[in-house]
Amino acid sequence: MKQSTSELEVRVHDTLIRDIKHHRAWFTALGVTFLLLGMAAIVFPWVATLSIELTVGVLMLVAGIAQMLHSFSVPRWRAHSPGF
Repeated sequence: MKQSTSELEVRVHDTLIRDIKHHRAWFTALGVTFLLLGMAAIVFPWVATLSIELTVGVLMLVAGIAQMLHSFSVPRWRAHSPGF
């Protein structure tokens, strides 16, 4: 038997609410952690700046290495000259 959209939405909503209530402690801990990190970033802006710069630098390094490795995995293209 096919369920209507509203019945399915109610079931999904109820499941979502139940899961959020079940993991409330984790959400609270995550919120407190973000709050403390935000306060630390305000108090020590140079540490926050340095950590962001290092994170972006590492991500760019990883992306560059991945692109370099990918370039070696692509078969070489051959020029097709007329007359050869």
